[in-house]
Amino acid sequence: WTYWMGEVINSPVIDADGKIYVTTSESPDVYCLNGNGSFSWSYRNYSSYISCSPAIGDGGKIFTSSYYGVFVYNSDGAFDWSYRAGSYVYSSSAIGGNGEIYAGAHDNRLYCLSSHGTLKWSYIAMGDVDSSPAVGVDGAIHVGSDDYNVYLINSDGALQWSYTTSGYVFSSPATDPQ
Repeated sequence: WTYWMGEVINSPVIDADGKIYVTTSESPDVYCLNGNGSFSWSYRNYSSYISCSPAIGDGGKIFTSSYYGVFVYNSDGAFDWSYRAGSYVYSSSAIGGNGEIYAGAHDNRLYCLSSHGTLKWSYIAMGDVDSSPAVGVDGAIHVGSDDYNVYLINSDGALQWSYTTSGYVFSSPATDPQ
C-alpha cells in the first residue's frame, strides 16, 4: 500500500497496536495511519516545519518537535500540550523512564520536560543541540552539539562528562544497555 501525505524526511514510528505515526515537512502535519495503510487521523501543526521523527510515550502520547518547540498529541489525534523552546527544535524527542521528555534546540540547550509539559531543567552547551538525545538504562542522557562535543548529562541535568570530536555532532548517539 501507499499513502500520499507530502514530503516525508523523517522515520515513522509504529505503536504496539500497529498504528503508524509520520510527520511531514511540507505541510507541517502529524499523520496516523492504520496498520493496513488507511487514514486514521492527522493534526495540522500550525507552528511550522517539522524536522524530526515522532516519539511514542506513556499512554500512547505522540511527541513531535518543530521550529517552535515540543508538541504532544493523544493517540486519538487530539492536541494535548506544547512547550515553546527558546529557539528552533530540530531534534526528535527522547522519552525517559519516568516519562520525562528530552529535546535539543538552537538556543544551545538540552531541555528536560515533565510528562505534563513543564520545564524540569535545561543544560546549556556551547553550540546548537541538533542531535536527538538518547536515554541510557541509568537515565543519563547522551546528546551531541554543534560545539563538536558529545555530552553525557545525568538525569538531574548535571554534566557527567563531555568528549570533543573533530566536527559538528548532528547524529544521534546510541547507548549500550550493558
